Amino acid sequence: MKLKPRLKLIASLIPDGAALLDVGCDHGLLSAFIALRDRDGGASRRITASDIAKAPLGTAQKNAARLGVSDRISFACADGIPADAEFEVCVVAGMGGETIAEILAGFSGLGKTRATFILSPNTKEAALTRFLRENGFIVTRRTVRESGREYPVLTASRQKGEAMTEKYTAGAVLDALFSIAPIEGKLDFDNVGLLVGRKSRSVARILTALDITQAVAEEAVLGKYDLIVSHHPLFFELKAVTDGSVSGGLALTLAENGIAAICMHTNLDAAECGTSAELAKTLCLRGVSLFGENFDGEKSRDGAYPNGTPYAYGRRGALPGSISDIQGLLSFVKEKLGCSGLRYYDAKTTPKSIAVVAGSGGSYLAACREQGIDTLITSDIKHNVWLDAQALGINLIDAGHFSTENPVIPRVAEFLRERFPAAEVDVAKSNAAAELWG
Repeated sequence: MKLKPRLKLIASLIPDGAALLDVGCDHGLLSAFIALRDRDGGASRRITASDIAKAPLGTAQKNAARLGVSDRISFACADGIPADAEFEVCVVAGMGGETIAEILAGFSGLGKTRATFILSPNTKEAALTRFLRENGFIVTRRTVRESGREYPVLTASRQKGEAMTEKYTAGAVLDALFSIAPIEGKLDFDNVGLLVGRKSRSVARILTALDITQAVAEEAVLGKYDLIVSHHPLFFELKAVTDGSVSGGLALTLAENGIAAICMHTNLDAAECGTSAELAKTLCLRGVSLFGENFDGEKSRDGAYPNGTPYAYGRRGALPGSISDIQGLLSFVKEKLGCSGLRYYDAKTTPKSIAVVAGSGGSYLAACREQGIDTLITSDIKHNVWLDAQALGINLIDAGHFSTENPVIPRVAEFLRERFPAAEVDVAKSNAAAELWG
């Protein structure tokens, strides 16, 4: 019996022998799969499949009979978690996050249970996560891709039956970020690391954004976040922490409200999972490799870490086969990045070999010519670079600074959720481009 990817991941998280409650079981495929797994392994457990509607529950019973496991599954027509249910693992999947939270809230034993909940919301994940943490659960997040969409799978449990006691610090978050974006990858002018606050600052809620703007700072204050992790530095050469400047005023607001700030800039650009890497992934480039200004005839790079591993601020690759001309590429880029507009130069050549440099990458045009690249996608292109593209016969697309770098922010948030499962990590709702192109 084969399961789709989401149910397959959920099934892999259910321990052997643990009494299972499958709420909203639909066609009962998960329960039947676990029952088959037990039968084939010579094991047994209590399995209860419940649903609020009789029709899907009837289908679940028929599927169990067809697979020969009816004797291993109990069926219950119930709204939510049955009052008399006995379980060690409860699965609720395929509903909205707020609906799942309501189901859990209606369970009279929630406050004392030592059961593990495996939950996969279709929407409103943040609301569900917040509910779980407010009720003392430690939440571990995984994701799975199915039918072209990525779904979260949350595992929620209490350690020793108590409320969450695990503590994180801003220093621990900083170290974790430097583990994937080493400081040695930053450019000399840059200012990265912990820019506001103490390393010892206790962190339970983290807000991520491309920039720390006034709107992001206000969201952090109102949302009672402990830490903001951004790509762009809050300041480079701040001379006074006063409201006499924009950056000084923002730093003052964060400090006054006990909010720390960590900024990962050009070191994140260079990282294996950094801005240009995520841009290449978002644009579905194939055969992706490093693209830098230094080229030895075979490999491209911008520098190397102390251990000798090369890094570069750009990536190169090939387009999906469905794109054959510049107009098709422009439409594709605009759709994938959610740009309000594009600036471009059409060199009248078919885009085949693509380079991407997230953020300001106009200086890489010469490297494109040297390395046989016919199309550069970047941002912040100056007048003289457009003229150079025309002279060199290279397609050039300016997709905007925010749009080319922002794909990394959800990836950073995902990393922090994985590394600090007891913390709440959100992408700022106010994380948005400042400029709009008509």
